[in-house]
Amino acid sequence: MKKYFLLVLVLLFIFRFSASQMSFVLQEKTDLNKYQKDFIEIIKQIETVHPGLASEPLPFMQEEEWQKNVTQVFNQLASSTTNLDFHLILKTFFSKLNDGHTSLHYQPVEGENLTLCLPIEVSWFGDELYVVNVFEDHLKDLLYKKVLSINDLSVIEFEQKINQMISVDKDNVYSIRKNFFGNSIYMTDGIILKYLGLLDHQNTLQLTYLDGEKQKIVKLTAIKDKYQHQYAYLCRNEVTQIKNRRQNHYQMIPELSTIYIQLNRLPYQVDRKFIKSIFKKAAKNEIENLVVDIRNNGGGNSAWCDELLKYIIKKPQELYIYKCYKRSGDKNQQIYHGIRKLSPKNKKLQFQGKLFLFTGGATFSSATFLAVAVKDNNLGQIIGQPCGNNSIRYGYLSSVDLPETGFTFFTSQRIWERALPGIIKKEKFITPHVYINSAIDDYINQEDPLWEYFVKQVSNN
Repeated sequence: MKKYFLLVLVLLFIFRFSASQMSFVLQEKTDLNKYQKDFIEIIKQIETVHPGLASEPLPFMQEEEWQKNVTQVFNQLASSTTNLDFHLILKTFFSKLNDGHTSLHYQPVEGENLTLCLPIEVSWFGDELYVVNVFEDHLKDLLYKKVLSINDLSVIEFEQKINQMISVDKDNVYSIRKNFFGNSIYMTDGIILKYLGLLDHQNTLQLTYLDGEKQKIVKLTAIKDKYQHQYAYLCRNEVTQIKNRRQNHYQMIPELSTIYIQLNRLPYQVDRKFIKSIFKKAAKNEIENLVVDIRNNGGGNSAWCDELLKYIIKKPQELYIYKCYKRSGDKNQQIYHGIRKLSPKNKKLQFQGKLFLFTGGATFSSATFLAVAVKDNNLGQIIGQPCGNNSIRYGYLSSVDLPETGFTFFTSQRIWERALPGIIKKEKFITPHVYINSAIDDYINQEDPLWEYFVKQVSNN
């Protein structure tokens, strides 16, 4: 009876698909494994709340393509026997949604080892991939060398395979290659490499690198429980170094009449005392320049951005930010018109100088509210790389605890688009006024090219 009831549920769930999809259901056995059952829960949640599946406006995938992807994954999961299989198959599925927020909170079970790693770390500098750390003495000649190919794949071909496992905004190379959790981390992850068939039966691959003008080849073997990867591929100096990725801080640089703010996170509770203290110090010392560094900010509560802006604007303003939509049946309903009305916070503390904003591929989700406000309302100058979200982006998570595996699934309930008229056609990405890329020499010498540009600009003025 149980099996019959479950089969009916599956048929009802997939009945909304086309007739060609029904053959897929009829061919399935009545027995579904736990991964297929949880996948059904995931699809139900996506189809109910995700704005990218609505017919209009701003759809990201056509119905036929969606059905094809769902069918393919459902069939793959039929032969899954481990939680890790489930996790990896879903990563490839989520990557097709073009939404960096949709994910599975995967927890390894007891005894499951996910620390299979290559003995190197790599990082992007522009369009070039370099080795930035080695964990075995015999590989020391690899350090700071440019990677040319992996096995028989060029670096770009290798990257394309790795990107099958990464959920980000579509075609946003800045987000895909960002520091912290970008694709360079996946490139040395033995579990990912093995799943994609890039390691042989001995967990080995071949890397070709450039040593001077000569091409050299080395074999690398992934080993369990041996390497503690740092993932700190940042070009920073003494001022802009990240002391704690989970904390915000600021400092005054008197010789430049500057306050540098490193805004690394936007927790639910807005720290208004912290923000007010910045502008009290700025007013007291007649600071001329304010640098807000959000290169490492993955988002949170956008009210932080509002609070900062209230000290920066000189008069009451209607600021172009984001229009917002949510699912309503098979369409998206606009719930926010995209214009934020703000008034100055405190006349005595109102900032009278120039604003500079540092952005990069790890500037994500709610952190982009500040970038959009500055760019689309001419509030200051943005320096760095485009943000990790496109001009149209997802967010505002819903979650479901999966009944069979116990994992938690997250997906977006909202879609935003920049509100400034005409900007969507003009800018696919949230681009800086001044584009600056880091080079391998910056990393080696512990220099921050964004900060160097800022200092040069302020000094010249």
